[in-house]
Amino acid sequence: MDDRLKLLAEADVLAFGPVGFAGVVLPVTQAYYDVADALERHGEVIRPRLERLRANATPAGRLEAAHLLDRHEPPAGRNA
Repeated sequence: MDDRLKLLAEADVLAFGPVGFAGVVLPVTQAYYDVADALERHGEVIRPRLERLRANATPAGRLEAAHLLDRHEPPAGRNA
């Protein structure tokens, strides 16, 4: 999971699905999917790490973290 969160922290693009003519899923998008899945199963562990991403990630990474928080707990996402 650390590698997935690192990809989100360093994200330079915001894509929530496949991109381009070939419909390629970017590594950062796959990381988003993986973190979203982990958040569903282990929210109490992942949520604090997303909060840290909101403070320390690239602008795209902050948006990814905020969106994940919103999916998990809408009031936290709105605050983000």
